[in-house]
Amino acid sequence: LNFIVLFCSNLKSVVKMDKLVKMKFALNKGFPPI
Repeated sequence: LNFIVLFCSNLKSVVKMDKLVKMKFALNKGFPPI
């Protein structure tokens, strides 16, 4: 049970980081983030 909770919270943080990276990349390119 602990492992599943840890995995889910890890997944959320990874998704959040991915969105931040994509937004930064889009801003650097000069496009509005989608």
